[in-house]
Amino acid sequence: MMARTSQGFLDIPKHINPYKVLQMKLPLFRLIFGALAFALISGCSMSPYIKDSVDNPEVKEAELTEDEYLRIGYLARYLTETDVRNQLSAKIRQTEYVREWDYVDHSIHASMATDLVVGELGSDLGAGIGAAIFVAGMLSGDGSMDEISQIFLPPEMDGELLETPEQARAAGVNLVRGRLEQVAGKLGSELSCEFGCGEPYAIYSIRLPETPVSGENYVYWPKDIVITVDLLGFVPVEKGDPVSALVGFPVAWKTEPGNTAFLRMVTEPDYLEDGSIELYDIGDSGRKAVSAWRRLYGTKLGLSIRRSLHHDTKWLWGIERGHPSLVYFEGEGYGYSLNSRVDFIDRIVVSPAAL
Repeated sequence: MMARTSQGFLDIPKHINPYKVLQMKLPLFRLIFGALAFALISGCSMSPYIKDSVDNPEVKEAELTEDEYLRIGYLARYLTETDVRNQLSAKIRQTEYVREWDYVDHSIHASMATDLVVGELGSDLGAGIGAAIFVAGMLSGDGSMDEISQIFLPPEMDGELLETPEQARAAGVNLVRGRLEQVAGKLGSELSCEFGCGEPYAIYSIRLPETPVSGENYVYWPKDIVITVDLLGFVPVEKGDPVSALVGFPVAWKTEPGNTAFLRMVTEPDYLEDGSIELYDIGDSGRKAVSAWRRLYGTKLGLSIRRSLHHDTKWLWGIERGHPSLVYFEGEGYGYSLNSRVDFIDRIVVSPAAL
């Protein structure tokens, strides 16, 4: 009797059940598969990208005060489950950050109540966010998002008063582009615009030198980094919103909670014959996109860039992916594994450092 396997045919006597034979061989198959997987992970033939991506950032245990846990937890609350987010919204007004900012009044208590409706998308203390969340990222089954980003702006930027949402959005575009230019300079290069120059939706690129200029030992060092930015609209910050107390300056404008200050870095894009980066049309939207093989997130270089981009309290970013999941804010990297508790932030990223 012949029984077929993935390795060919087995010649089995008629009195033996072939399925039992295959079941007996399963442990051997698992052993072989495990050995191959180990060889791929530890062998010299592993690509620099894979080797770098599986190397987790160096972290240490977070030693934060209760108020510090609540501060970073509240700002990154859309990475948590719905119930935890509601608890953070209820507890944040009890912190010294808010009390010292003198924002504890009826408007805070009234607006906080709107975040305590279980199952509701949330209103960010009175400013509706449902549309923003579903534009830039979907809520998962537990009510959390797998990636967040948000920008906070003061009443004035670069000597210009921000009096309209359009002015605030233009200032946000300048903020993001300025930070990318700083990153490019630290990498020994310049920022190039591929599409949408000066617009909220834009594609930029950085052509890296052959070797790192900083002396850092980056395992993965690509030829090009292609960056897609999508900055959603800004809304005015209403009285009673505790965000100013938490970021440390008077916030006049912000993108809504969710993934509303989106930035993605990829490498190994498709190229045209002349060596330029190939872009593709996104349907009839008038936008372009890049096709690339690698996401820079998770590599030492990618995390160093992230830490540099989010070096102050104007721009927050977090992602529920990797070991640990990460939040970057105020030049610090925070790590977590479980998003089901108020003090979910439990680690500090030691390395990689900023550029």
